[in-house]
Amino acid sequence: MRIILVILSLFLASCSQSRMNDTLATPQEKAIATRFIAALQSGRLESVKANLEPQLYTQTDEIEPQIQPGLPKEANYTLVTVNVQTNTANGVSKTLKALNYEFGAGTKWTVFQIVLSDASGRTLVIGWHALPSDHQPTAGGDFTLAGKSALHYAWLVAMALSTITIVFTLIVVGRSKGVKRRWLWAIGSALGLGQFTLNWSTGALMVRPLGFFVLGSAVFKASPFDPWMLSFSLPIVAVIFLLRRKALMAQQNGTGDFE
Repeated sequence: MRIILVILSLFLASCSQSRMNDTLATPQEKAIATRFIAALQSGRLESVKANLEPQLYTQTDEIEPQIQPGLPKEANYTLVTVNVQTNTANGVSKTLKALNYEFGAGTKWTVFQIVLSDASGRTLVIGWHALPSDHQPTAGGDFTLAGKSALHYAWLVAMALSTITIVFTLIVVGRSKGVKRRWLWAIGSALGLGQFTLNWSTGALMVRPLGFFVLGSAVFKASPFDPWMLSFSLPIVAVIFLLRRKALMAQQNGTGDFE
């Protein structure tokens, strides 16, 4: 079940990111960005000169001969993320948009960021950055069981056990009307203590003793370029309640506080 939830989270995150990109970047802005990439690939920077900031055009034109051979010839550009920043000075607003693309095939890929500005009354490319890769950049953070170690499987089991223990305990707390201050036990049982996090791609571990998770586990991915981070915490309060439930009920004959 935990594996199914992680895969479902990945699918929903992908759909949500695509809709967000369509909201943040207009078709015209996307066209300007992809035409600029295509011009660098083909060595025809002059064809997009009107859409480039003059200083950027001069700088790019000087280094284009060194850049063009290293770019993949694959023309299927995928818009991965869009970052937007708006600054206001002297009553004038300036919006910057960074469109992050990936394109390529096989062992030759590039992450390409194009920065657009509308400060001049028309959309111009004012900056860009290219990062080559020997694999598809967004695939590096995919959730897959292929080639995973026993630690990865154990981690999924630990996440499931933590969440199941907490949910089960909350049900038991709700049915234990003879326990004093049930609402405190419910709050404590809902929280897993400590944070144990696994980088699903690299297997790197991170421990935060003072952290906690509601319902015991969490799945997080910072961006499509980043790996999945799977975390769980220890249901210490929940286990204590289950072990002491009979004793707690014996101490109180009333209906309790958590009605």
